[in-house]
Amino acid sequence: MSEWKLYKRVYDVDGSVFWMVNGDSLTEISYHFEKYYNFRGWDDDEAKEEARAADLALSILADYLGEEPSKEQLDSGQCMSWKLHINFKNEVANSWSDEITSDRIADWIENQTAQVRVFREQELIQMLDGLSIAISIKQDHDEYTWAFLDRRGVASTFIQAIEKALEYGMDKLLTYLEISEEVPDKNMLPEIDDDFQS
Repeated sequence: MSEWKLYKRVYDVDGSVFWMVNGDSLTEISYHFEKYYNFRGWDDDEAKEEARAADLALSILADYLGEEPSKEQLDSGQCMSWKLHINFKNEVANSWSDEITSDRIADWIENQTAQVRVFREQELIQMLDGLSIAISIKQDHDEYTWAFLDRRGVASTFIQAIEKALEYGMDKLLTYLEISEEVPDKNMLPEIDDDFQS
């Protein structure tokens, strides 16, 4: 997404509401409303509004991300707008006034990405801590302490900590292989039983 965009709610003379993007009608995706509301025959106005809000969030994200998802892609969740739209509805759409800019959407997506990255880091740290292997990563404020066997170090990011620990571990492995490398004598190999041969 390179073009700056303004998504604006417009009220028609008959009281209906629709959304514009940079002065043009927003392409609406009516996935939730059709699939859930019509299929289940909801009579609940609140449920109807939730379905419409989810579709609006999906429509705005699809436009912002330049996606034109098919029904099959939506059914299988194989597009970014689908993966983000429920959180977008809950955290952004529910607090909208009558407009939202592409800058705000970009900031929100960046924040979501950062939250996912932190969650994955913590999950990996816990996994490493629970495994009986030589490598471990600990987070202390803005630093990551890594340890591999007899070596310990500090890195400014999680990725750097992993890289440094693995780099050291690879050096240790290569050193071990150089020390212990031996070409086996052909006569020292075990004989193969004739009954075993095909």
